[in-house]
Amino acid sequence: MKKKKTKKQAKTKTKKPKMLKTKTRVATTVLSAAVATQNKFKIVRSRRRTICLEIRGGELVVRSPLYCPKFLISKFVKEKSAWINKKIHEYNQKTRIEYQFKKSEKFLYLGEKKDLGIYTKHELQDFYKNETSKIVKNLLQKYDRAFTFDKSKVTFKFYKSKWGSCTAKNRLSFNAILSMASPTVIEYIVVHELAHTEIKNHSKAFWGLVLSHSSNYKKCREYLRDNRDFLHL
Repeated sequence: MKKKKTKKQAKTKTKKPKMLKTKTRVATTVLSAAVATQNKFKIVRSRRRTICLEIRGGELVVRSPLYCPKFLISKFVKEKSAWINKKIHEYNQKTRIEYQFKKSEKFLYLGEKKDLGIYTKHELQDFYKNETSKIVKNLLQKYDRAFTFDKSKVTFKFYKSKWGSCTAKNRLSFNAILSMASPTVIEYIVVHELAHTEIKNHSKAFWGLVLSHSSNYKKCREYLRDNRDFLHL
């Protein structure tokens, strides 16, 4: 299951992306308006029909159809320069605060800001990985009879672009940072990956299976989209 984008993609149609509502991180790179109009952007090609834009971690990303020529992509970026500049400004405003570890600093845990009594990144990583492992394994036990998967091969890693995954052999892996999210969201992610043990795509049948175990999965997906950039270390 890949991470959904923080800001809803600006498609050739109408919808504009939502912006994150929380301030907790530092901008590692700041994208200037000039970058967007000088062809300095990342292109991700896939079997899609439209071109869309997103600002991810201070970088302009263009998602385009597989065989869309570069000049059409550049033209689209130029046409959307006003939108790009607006979103760059909003991103820079929201990531301006310098991030530091301080005494009594609070971190997200199960969807709430808490003082964990931790002051180094290494300690935080250990904490989240251990907590995520315990929570996810309890949930896997809960759904043990509903799905077939390899219980001995469940892994936990700090991924940058996905919340979890399920291999062709039904081996599950989860992002070790999941314990930052609320219990409801964590359970949805577990259900999502377990559903892939039966259906290896995102068809209507797949979402129907997810719905049968996670009735509010749409709200969980929206939460993950809106907070993607803040659910990480």
